Amino acid sequence: MENFIKVLKLRQLFSFYLLLILLPLLVFLAQKAVTYFIGALGEPANLIIDVQSPPTPLSRSCQTLAQGGEVLPPNYLTPLQNQIKLLSVSYIRLDHLFDKYITVTKTGDAITLDFTLLDQQVKQILATGALPFFSLSYMPPPLAQSDITSPPKNWSDWRFIVQKTIEHYSGTFQGGMSLPNLYYEAWNEPDLFGNWKTYGNRNYLDLYRQTSLAATSAKVTHDFKLGGPATTGFYPAWIESLLKTASQENFKLDFISWHRYSPNPSDFQKDSLSFADLAIKYPAYGSLPRLITEWGSSGENHSSFDNFIGAAHLISSCRELIDSTELAFTFEIQDGESPEGKPYWGRWGIFTSPNSRSLPKPRYFALLLLNQLPQFRLPVSGEGSWVKSIATIEAQQVSLLITNYDSHNSHSETVPITLTNIPPGVSQYTLSQIDLFGKIITEKTLPVTNRQVTTSLFFSPNQTFLLRFTPNP
Repeated sequence: MENFIKVLKLRQLFSFYLLLILLPLLVFLAQKAVTYFIGALGEPANLIIDVQSPPTPLSRSCQTLAQGGEVLPPNYLTPLQNQIKLLSVSYIRLDHLFDKYITVTKTGDAITLDFTLLDQQVKQILATGALPFFSLSYMPPPLAQSDITSPPKNWSDWRFIVQKTIEHYSGTFQGGMSLPNLYYEAWNEPDLFGNWKTYGNRNYLDLYRQTSLAATSAKVTHDFKLGGPATTGFYPAWIESLLKTASQENFKLDFISWHRYSPNPSDFQKDSLSFADLAIKYPAYGSLPRLITEWGSSGENHSSFDNFIGAAHLISSCRELIDSTELAFTFEIQDGESPEGKPYWGRWGIFTSPNSRSLPKPRYFALLLLNQLPQFRLPVSGEGSWVKSIATIEAQQVSLLITNYDSHNSHSETVPITLTNIPPGVSQYTLSQIDLFGKIITEKTLPVTNRQVTTSLFFSPNQTFLLRFTPNP
């Protein structure tokens, strides 16, 4: 009996150690199985483009950029000027106006504003071909109740600096920069920076109301737009409170803005649809422009910001955003410095930090490909769960931007592509396949059969191509 017990204990001990050895393998296999079964539920793509569909203007909503407070004036944009020019950016958003860029001093009741640093930054933005987009934040220390995220001691001081800032940049009088079509946004992420609410002592509606009073007091200016609330996400209670108060008080509200960080591209369009549902109760504001003034795949450091996953996410997301928002600001232009001195550390920039030579990352090249699409868009049918595309046409040449986005970096797919309704007289197409970095990697001739041309293309995980179909007689 004693020997039997010893053998039993040895067997139990052996089984225990065997389980410990095999456990990592079992976990790995289980993860693979989950990935497989989840993947099996997805829909493969089969892209079809009718080349004679009525084209529509291609929205350039994604050709806007934002910069936070990590890299500050006076000269960070100068080395990037030519590369940003290539993106045809319409607006570059800045926050930290009143605590970093504009020097505000108060002596007795007199307030002075020194715009020198912000003027330098605005001139750099203009040199890229873009206009500035101003987030009116944060509270200047001389005016704040406590820190820079707090309300002012006196709302009249806040109104004064907002009015003077708008007059300085939108003003048409001598001394004003006379910039048309500017946007001003009331604060940046008030739910995070200052723990503002839509009630109580730190009531964002008070902040917006006072900002609106200042904006409407600005004298001799070009038309400009004021909006908010620029919260960290799309929060219906915030949006509805702002719409309701605007409808009751008729204050200036020209756009609605929020931020969104999500690895799921469809979330960006869902937010916009949620706004449309809310605005039904406030019909006067139903057509307000919808602006996502910061967006990306994650609000935290993530390796995808430095690699091809981030590029595929950007294009797949812009596929959603161009149908649902007027402006969507990619966050951000340039990384701050890594505490460990690393050039790539999962930061949000489309360029590495100044000390890391300001190198463009894959997301920069994704924006560059987007900018190469012609102006008129064609509908595409047959997109799948992973593969998304944007088609455009110019002088019968069809351009098709395709990406295979998978946040798990595991899904591959062969995608059938068909152009239909080919005009009479076109017997073949030359297909140029261009990679993410703008290099033509293959060219081939495709015959037209029964007024259509077909091909197929293999996509590795998070691979992106721009295809150009050029008709030949």
